[in-house]
Amino acid sequence: MSGDAQLQLDKPTRATYASIWNRHLLGRIGHLQLRQITPSVVDQLKTDLLADGVGAPTIRKALSLLQAIADEGRAVLLV
Repeated sequence: MSGDAQLQLDKPTRATYASIWNRHLLGRIGHLQLRQITPSVVDQLKTDLLADGVGAPTIRKALSLLQAIADEGRAVLLV
């Protein structure tokens, strides 16, 4: 997220997203380039998170974070 996007989130929300990234996403998809995160990768990510016992609210937040990252990546490419 850009500095502007981060400013729109309050500190607890930023902390939650950082925790979700570090705990659930970094090890699974952190090595991928943004263009490598395809719908099938996201489907497998959801399957893996569920299999590991991650709750639905956390999965929704993780996917929301992933969407925000993808949106930011597209915005940077357009500049």
